[in-house]
Amino acid sequence: MRIYLYSILFILASAGQAQFAIKGIQNSHHRQLRTTAPEYPRTLPFWDDFSTSDGTPDTLLWITGGDVFVNATLGQNPPTYRVATFDGLKGNGLAHDIANGFNGPADSLISQPIDLSQVSNFKKTTVYLSFYWQAKGNGELPDEKDSIRVQFTTADSLWVTQWVQVGGSENVSDHFQQVIIPVSGNEFFHERFQFKFQAFSSLKGPFDTWHIDYVYLNQDRHENDLSHFDRSLSGSPSPLFSPYYEVPADHFFRDPAKYLSVQSVLATNLDAETAVGHPLDYYYQLENLTTGEVYDLSSMGNGGLGGLDPLEYRNILGPSDIDIEAYNTPLDSQVIMSTFYYETGDKNLFEVVNGADTVFLPVNLKVNDTIRTRYTLHNHYAYDDGTAEFAAAINLLKGQVAVKFALEAADTLTHVDIYFPNISPDPSGSSVDILVWDRLDDTRILSRQPYTIQSPTGLNQFTRIKLSQPVLTRDTVYVGYQQFTDNYLGVGFDRNNAIASNNIYTNVTGVWEQNSRLSGVLMIRPVFEFDSTFILSIPGTPLPAITAYPNPCKGTLSINGNFDQLTIFNLSGRTVYSSDKRSSYDLSFLEDGIYLLKINSNNSITTQKLIIRK
Repeated sequence: MRIYLYSILFILASAGQAQFAIKGIQNSHHRQLRTTAPEYPRTLPFWDDFSTSDGTPDTLLWITGGDVFVNATLGQNPPTYRVATFDGLKGNGLAHDIANGFNGPADSLISQPIDLSQVSNFKKTTVYLSFYWQAKGNGELPDEKDSIRVQFTTADSLWVTQWVQVGGSENVSDHFQQVIIPVSGNEFFHERFQFKFQAFSSLKGPFDTWHIDYVYLNQDRHENDLSHFDRSLSGSPSPLFSPYYEVPADHFFRDPAKYLSVQSVLATNLDAETAVGHPLDYYYQLENLTTGEVYDLSSMGNGGLGGLDPLEYRNILGPSDIDIEAYNTPLDSQVIMSTFYYETGDKNLFEVVNGADTVFLPVNLKVNDTIRTRYTLHNHYAYDDGTAEFAAAINLLKGQVAVKFALEAADTLTHVDIYFPNISPDPSGSSVDILVWDRLDDTRILSRQPYTIQSPTGLNQFTRIKLSQPVLTRDTVYVGYQQFTDNYLGVGFDRNNAIASNNIYTNVTGVWEQNSRLSGVLMIRPVFEFDSTFILSIPGTPLPAITAYPNPCKGTLSINGNFDQLTIFNLSGRTVYSSDKRSSYDLSFLEDGIYLLKINSNNSITTQKLIIRK
C-alpha cells in the first residue's frame, strides 16, 4: 500500500511547539509493467474493475501504469473492490519532481493496443468508453489547477484529448461519478488503438488524488449506456478483532468472545434500469486455515432490509453470534480467514445477441462478488493491518510517543515491532529509546532500550527490537519511543482503523496528551515471544496428559501425568526450584511473576509458562 504525504500538520501542543505530522513514504512496491505491446493487439471488449489486481494494474490489460496505485482503501464508496489511484508520486514512492513548483503530467495509465480496424462502418458510431471517477476520496483534494483527462491515440500515434475533469471543492463526492465517451472519428479505428488516463497535478508528492474504476470499452453501446447488470462487494471489511487487527493466538483462544466483532463490508448495485431492484443474497464464512475448522458459515439473506435498489450502495453485516470455543492452543501461530460472498446471479460474461446466436464475451462479472481477508494470530497485538498510507512523527528533541494495548492475559513482553519507513529526511542512523510503560508516568517505565534506526529492508517491513530484559505485563501496557533529534522520524501510519485512534499518546510539552486529531493507528506492536536467550532452555517434545494447576498459582502447584523431574526457571534463565516428582509443590517463596516450568520424563521435555500470583 502506498504511503501518502499530506500538507496538513496536526498540532499537539501550543503554537510554536512541536508538530505531529503525517507525510509520504519513499518506497518501491510496484512490479515492473510491460514496456512493449504484446505480439497481437487485444480485441473488444476491454473491461477492468481492478478487483483482481493488487498494487499495480494488470499488465495483460495495461501497457503503462507503474506509477498508478491499485488499492482497496483510498477510494470512498467505490463501485467495485479496488480502484486505480493517481497522484504526484512515482511507483517507487518518490515525487515525480520534488523541486518543480509547477503542475505537470504525473501518473498515467495506458491500455494495451486494441484492434478497432475490424469494427464495421455501421458499428463505429456505437463504440464508447465509460468509467467511474472520483476526486480526493481518502486522499488529498485536487485544486482548480489540477486535472485528469482521457486521450485516444490515432494511427499516427498522436494523443488526442477527449475528456477533461478539473479539480476543485465542487467535485468532492462521497461516491464515484460515471462518464461515457464516444470513440468518434475514423482516425481512431486502426489496429493499435489505445486510450490513456493522464493526471496533471503537483509533481512534488502525493497531492491531488484522483481515482478511476470500472473501465469499459465496447461496441453496441450508446451515450446513455451507464447501467451495468453487475452487483459487487466493495471496500475493506471492518476489523474482525476490533479494535485490534491481530492478537496473539494464546490470548485470543482464552476468551474469543472478548475479541470477535461484527464485520461489515459494502455491497453495490450498478444496474440503473431494473426498477424493482435486485435480490440481495449474501454469505459469510469464518474459518481457521491452520486447523481446518469452520467457525461460521451463514446465509445472511438480505439482512432483513430487502433487495438492492437501482444504483444503491449498502453496508452489510456479518453474523453477530459466532461461537468459538475457548481453549489453550498448542499452536502459537494460526491463520483465520473471513469471507463475504455476494450471490449476485450476475451473468458470467457480457452477452451479445448476434442474429439468432448468443455470443459470450470474455469478461467475467462475478470476479468482484467475493472479498477474502486473512488474519494471522501469532505472538503480537496489532491495531494496523500491516500496510501504511502515511508516516507519522513528531519533530521535537526528546519528544515521546506511546501506544496503549489492553491485554487479555498476563504475559512476557520480549520484543517491539516498529515500521520505520524510508522517508526524507533519511532516519537511518538516528537514535531512539524504545520504551515500555505500565502507566504513562516517568516513574512507571518498565523498559528503556536504546536503538539506532536502520534502513528498512522492504515495504511495510517491521523492525523487531529485542528488549534487554523481558517485561512482565498484566492487563495494560504502553509501547513507544523517545527520539533524540528534532528531525522528522516517521513511523508507519495506517488510516484504516479509526476506532483505535485514541490509543495514541504524545508528550511534547512534558504532559501526555491523548490523540484526537489523527484518524488511524501507528504501526507499533508489542511482541510476546518465546526466546531461548532469556530462558536458557529449549522446548522439547510435549508429553501427553501433563497438567500443571492451578495456573496462575497462588503458592501450591499440582501436576497430573507421568514425569520424573520438575525444574522452574526465572526469565533471566536462573534455576529457582528443582524437585523430583511429587503430588504437590510449595512455591509460596517465589515472587509474583512469570516463570518457565520444565518437566522431564525419560528423554522427553515439555516446557510451559507458569504464573505466580498471590
